[in-house]
Amino acid sequence: MPTPAEIASRENGKLGGRPLSEATLATQKMRDKVVLEVEKNFMKLMMPQIKKALEGDYIAYRDLMDRAGVKPLEETKVAVQINIANILAKHEGNKI
Repeated sequence: MPTPAEIASRENGKLGGRPLSEATLATQKMRDKVVLEVEKNFMKLMMPQIKKALEGDYIAYRDLMDRAGVKPLEETKVAVQINIANILAKHEGNKI
């Protein structure tokens, strides 16, 4: 349990300190305006990224999950196997 002196110190600490500058106050106001605008248009801003993720863009999916604070429970591994012979055959076939 805090002592009376600790309680007083906490309360006085809330009142103390250097006053905020005009630049800091202006920055805080601008930040508040930006937050309100983002909140109003959140879905408009996020829909392109959501569409990319739904189309299979793994980077967009991972970005959305990171922003939502959802961390994977297990590591995702992506394996790609490229058959060069098939690619060359298709490429050679298009040169006719």
